Amino acid sequence: MKWFHALPMLALTSFGGGIIVPITLGKPMVLHTNEAILPTMIIVWLAVNKAYFVLEFLRTRLGKAVSNTGFEVFRYHVLANCSDLASKALPVLSNGYLEVALVGPLLAGLIGGCGGAFMPLSNGLKAIETEVPWRVQSAAVMSVWHHFLMHDSGVRGVIANKLPFLEDTETVRRHPPIDTLASCASDGAQLSRFPLPQVKCLGILFFVGIPALQAFGILPKGLMGTNPLVPKPKMKRT
Repeated sequence: MKWFHALPMLALTSFGGGIIVPITLGKPMVLHTNEAILPTMIIVWLAVNKAYFVLEFLRTRLGKAVSNTGFEVFRYHVLANCSDLASKALPVLSNGYLEVALVGPLLAGLIGGCGGAFMPLSNGLKAIETEVPWRVQSAAVMSVWHHFLMHDSGVRGVIANKLPFLEDTETVRRHPPIDTLASCASDGAQLSRFPLPQVKCLGILFFVGIPALQAFGILPKGLMGTNPLVPKPKMKRT
């Protein structure tokens, strides 16, 4: 593949979610807002294609583990940013029952976590033509996780009562404990300002941990769809 074809393809498949979601929200896409992306991408492409020791390392078991982990961490980062962007940009159309938009942020998180699978757009829906792969299923699950735990203080308050480690200590320090969804919603604008790093850490752990457990044979490799980053089981000779 020639560089003038490889680099645009790399940008589209690597940053699909960061391109699609901002454009649909009327915001500048990530390639416009982060000027370090394109130079970094070019350097990485040159390293992999010209510095052969880099490619040889990536082919080793350790190299695959490092690259796969980095991919999944970055994927959750894009998912979270897309979900956050939508929750801030979209109006609430729920007559007071919800403190933030619901459908838009969920879709934005989903696309952010798997948008590259549908790039370039000429591919259409080939990624889900025969099955719903790991990248799409995991993005759907984590979009729900991230949205409700990061943006909806009502859901967050209820879950924090059952799982105290998810409690936002900064919010608790400034506000009294919340026991119900209704009381949470009344103070939601203030409560949702504070980030919860433990929510993101658990999301990243899900993205990284499931494929790792599959690679070690602890979990079945077909769990939540096919994942090209997990080695296929070796066929036994008869």
